[in-house]
Amino acid sequence: CLYVFLFRADVGAFRKMATKQPSTTSPFSLTYGEEAKLPLAVRAAAFNVTAAPSQRLALVEVSLTVCNDAVAKDIEATLRLPLPDSDATVCGFSVGSDWAIAVPKAKAAEVAYKEREKGRSVATTANVSGATWETTVFPLPHNVPVEVKVQIVCGLDADGAVALPLTFAAPVEHVEVHTAGTDNLTGGASHTTMPDGLRVNFPSPPTNTGRVVSGLCDGSLFWSGRVPKEALDAALDAPQAAVQAEAEPKSAVAHVGVIIDVSRSCAPMAQARIACLEALEAAYAKAGHAVTFSLWALSRRVACLGTRLAPAVAVDTLTRVRYGGGTDLSLLGSVLREAGPRGFGCDVAVLLSDGVNNLLGKQLPDLASEASLLPLHVPLPPAGLNANLALLRWLAYQTGGRAQLSLGSPDEFAAGVAGVAAQTSLEKLSTDLDGDVAAWTDEELQTTPDFRLDRLNVPAAADGSIGFSGVCNLANRPPPATITLRVRRGGELATITLPIEPPATAEESRCGFGRLLQVQHALLSLARLQTEQYDPEVAKGLMTELACAVGIASEHSSLLKLSLPEQFADNGLDCPADHAAHQRWKELVARREKDKEQRKAAEAAEAEQKLRTLVAPMASRYGSMVGAKPRRWGEQLDPGVKRKKGLMGCSPCGAPPTARCSRSLGAARALGGAARFDCDFRQNECESADDDGDEDGDEEECMAEGEGEGEVMDICCSFAASARRGPRCRRVCASAAS
Repeated sequence: CLYVFLFRADVGAFRKMATKQPSTTSPFSLTYGEEAKLPLAVRAAAFNVTAAPSQRLALVEVSLTVCNDAVAKDIEATLRLPLPDSDATVCGFSVGSDWAIAVPKAKAAEVAYKEREKGRSVATTANVSGATWETTVFPLPHNVPVEVKVQIVCGLDADGAVALPLTFAAPVEHVEVHTAGTDNLTGGASHTTMPDGLRVNFPSPPTNTGRVVSGLCDGSLFWSGRVPKEALDAALDAPQAAVQAEAEPKSAVAHVGVIIDVSRSCAPMAQARIACLEALEAAYAKAGHAVTFSLWALSRRVACLGTRLAPAVAVDTLTRVRYGGGTDLSLLGSVLREAGPRGFGCDVAVLLSDGVNNLLGKQLPDLASEASLLPLHVPLPPAGLNANLALLRWLAYQTGGRAQLSLGSPDEFAAGVAGVAAQTSLEKLSTDLDGDVAAWTDEELQTTPDFRLDRLNVPAAADGSIGFSGVCNLANRPPPATITLRVRRGGELATITLPIEPPATAEESRCGFGRLLQVQHALLSLARLQTEQYDPEVAKGLMTELACAVGIASEHSSLLKLSLPEQFADNGLDCPADHAAHQRWKELVARREKDKEQRKAAEAAEAEQKLRTLVAPMASRYGSMVGAKPRRWGEQLDPGVKRKKGLMGCSPCGAPPTARCSRSLGAARALGGAARFDCDFRQNECESADDDGDEDGDEEECMAEGEGEGEVMDICCSFAASARRGPRCRRVCASAAS
């Protein structure tokens, strides 16, 4: 019975848990401590929202006055802030009056750790989840209000509104909203937790035409343009669009060049490639065109497998292709020139490759001049196979082709190549300065997509619109006045020219319209770099450099807030000109540079003294040791001395040596002929000393005198003495051997 009672109690607890209401806790929090998460007070909040409705963009600045009212010391707090959406970008962060700088992620983590170890003020930002950002704030003094600002660039939703899902845990005394739109707080509120968050609506712009707006920031003019889907439809449905399409020469039979990478790594894709070729035939037939194929096999060399082959013959030829060896992609440029308008006259080219070549960046094709006249479409290898996707996208981007679809979706890929799919894409972007050579070579005049490329293939966005941006340094030249777009959808082609509207105000502000357009241009440029660069490491470096220069938190950069001039100098970071510590930082760096020269001079003097007092005497001593010669070095033997033949001086008479003599003899033998010569020389001298024939030990005395002239000589001569002179000489031999 007790068991049943406990079971029913557990069932009741489970039912209570099942009927519990879900938590409505806001993602926003300001806490202290890793485990306790002690909440801190937010005294006031202000929101400044700047929007460009025609571009569907908004810049939101969140200003919070926070206070450490819980811990009676300087603490580090954690601020979690919800963002409008997952694509939102944090482009500014400040604690007090000083704004954070953008640095590479690894550098930000390193500096933050060092500064915390020193107990100095530092704050960083990091992405926690898709639409939540986390900020560390240090220090927060006890009962001292501190203002924290975070700037966010986001897109407007379909209704032309920006929504910030921010709800406070406790009522905030004063909330303000500054915007040109209409907000749900009607400009502000008092003692509110903002249960519905913040929502600001802006008037919807006209959709029958595109607009290009501009703004000033950091001495440069930034512009952003957007052509809505309705305006594109109107331009492509106009009669002149059909006229432009008919003006292009069309052949009754389409000619497709197919370049097949036949390296060993591409063998798993053999069947999928055959399916792709069959899908191309079906797509062109659906478009009302017959099609022929010219095939090239690409590995360490190029082989043409056939030109203008019928689809069935092309499929049969592709079936019989053998795979093996490596790939040299530098040969691709010559194949594209051969297949282009001045060669076999292919309309488009298709590359079937995994992009993996033997020498990576050292074997890249030359896509200049004629090689880039032929659009190159690349079906990406299926997931799970080793492939250099960045290189494949770069090849398609440089030639105006497409590299978005997988080889596993042959029908969709073939429909895009044959023009069956009614996909809107941007083929060319130009300005009214295209004829100006100086403008063409000006690196500070940029557009995204690049106006310098002769051919583009940029698909429209998910909502059907086409967007672009640009920047011009006004100190170098006047900005362009118009932007011209050439847009294609299937067989329809339209040209749209839009004027660049002048900036509404000449005033530059960190939270102004120009800053919004600057961040938008940076975001579009970051996406473009991923396509333009074939090397991921190079792309990562360029993206990090761009994000840090603009001052945004991205995949490769973080925002780091420092307060003291020593913090910038110690970590090798530049202090911004508008930072409160900028002047002191300049003076500190200048002083350290001066001290650096003095330190270098002191180190040079110390090194010179070491050479003079330590190294020079050692070199002199080494030279004297090398130049010294042994006594009687190079003297000839007395021709009157008769040499005795024997075993290394031991037992000249041929008698077997003693055991101890034999052991020492083995050590002497290992020293080679030089030891034997010295031994014979010393033995002859000793025998000459005992030529009187008596047994007075003259030879033994000679042996004793020879001690110290060399171990080998002592051992050999002791062998000779021990073989003839008895116990005394044997003791000498044993002593020398040991």
